Amino acid sequence: MREASDEIQLAYATSNGYVFTTSDVAALRLHELWMQQGKQHKGILYIDPHMPTEQVAAALTLIDSIASPEEMANRVLFAHEFVS
Repeated sequence: MREASDEIQLAYATSNGYVFTTSDVAALRLHELWMQQGKQHKGILYIDPHMPTEQVAAALTLIDSIASPEEMANRVLFAHEFVS
């Protein structure tokens, strides 16, 4: 899947009930496009490619503990907002 387009990856994640986790800013534009087209997805988590691994792990742990699947749907979350 690493070589697949963001569109294909987001569609795959959605069809399997997954949040799409990415470091590609193009996925943020894809979110806007999907919303304009009335498409639904299970959520997008953007992780800055320069974010330290420890902070990524802490953000993922926190997000998993506070965000339900319903709260993630059709939203974009930014991992850096969940760590200090």
